[in-house]
Amino acid sequence: MQDAYQEIRENTQLVNTQVKDLDKEIDVVQRELDSLSRSQEKTKKVIEVLFNAYKDQTIDLEVSYLVRGAFWKPFYKVDVPLSLENINLVMFSSISQQTGEDWPEVALTISNIIPLRGIGLPRLDSWGLDIARHDYRGGEMVLQKRASMMALEDKVQEEAEYSPQSPEPKKKAEFAEAYRRALPLSFEYELPYRISIDSKDKETILPLLTKTLEGEFFYYAVPRLSPLTFLVCNASADKELLSGYLQVYFAGRFIGKTFLSEKKAGENFQISLGADREVKVKREKVVDKIRETFFGKIERQTVIRELSFKITIENLKDETIKIKVLDTIPVSQTDKIEVKEIALKPKPLEENYQDTEGLMLWDFRIAPKKTKEITINFVITYPKDTPLVGL
Repeated sequence: MQDAYQEIRENTQLVNTQVKDLDKEIDVVQRELDSLSRSQEKTKKVIEVLFNAYKDQTIDLEVSYLVRGAFWKPFYKVDVPLSLENINLVMFSSISQQTGEDWPEVALTISNIIPLRGIGLPRLDSWGLDIARHDYRGGEMVLQKRASMMALEDKVQEEAEYSPQSPEPKKKAEFAEAYRRALPLSFEYELPYRISIDSKDKETILPLLTKTLEGEFFYYAVPRLSPLTFLVCNASADKELLSGYLQVYFAGRFIGKTFLSEKKAGENFQISLGADREVKVKREKVVDKIRETFFGKIERQTVIRELSFKITIENLKDETIKIKVLDTIPVSQTDKIEVKEIALKPKPLEENYQDTEGLMLWDFRIAPKKTKEITINFVITYPKDTPLVGL
């Protein structure tokens, strides 16, 4: 009976997956139908050239013009081998165009330059301070702002917004790397073959480049939030990597999808490769007691509470691992609460990690079948009959 139930569950999951895939295909077809049925004003543009010739001859004309409605956005595939020596990264482009004319067999070049909105340079006005004035309109309170500041904020927001959606490749393409040209402000990628792109709500997926990145591999644990440890690859970006979705494969198996924010050249980015059951972490409270609340025969009006936590990291693997552990000590947000007598053993590698007050980072190397322990002790004092928030 148990086997029958298991088979039913597996069949149900398979059907649900097929339904989701069909829904995606239906959505794509529906968007294409909407694009084809959308009423558009047909326009025809003509270039007229007048010249004088002394005799009959054949003249070749090369015409270039600018159009709106053509877009591209990057996304990536990263494959990490079991050897953990490096990572293989492939950059794809997702191209769509609604210019009103199809592009049959065109030679295509795309660029990662930041387009200008106008030709003027930013102009900085005086920084003024004012009192917030409230205006009640229709029962709602509206905070008035200077119109010029609102216009400036809108413009900055419009130029800064960039939130691409993840394209899913429909089929695996044969990889042919684009020719790259480094310009003073950008890179250009010239596709090595001609392609046809119809003017519709449809994306064309094309590979641009592949590269091997050196990576530092380590384990990462935040035991206060999760008992799991995660294998992480820390890699260094170059100036070609733009923001976009990143599909992660580990030893050829799909792990998941994340978003790669645009990085400066040389800036690090981290890729999670999943949880590892052979590296265990446990965080437990070992002490939580109230110290003597009487001073002689007079009851104190301040509570003195002592707390102690122990973190245990266990390496069940057959090789030495490197692991980074994050944990915190409480930080008082009021002068009525005091955190003191802080004792951390061993001492963390970095206190107030990433400029976050109270956040501590430990960095260990743990031999096979060995454990490491961290103890965190502190005392909190606060007014009696005052409930604490956050503990």
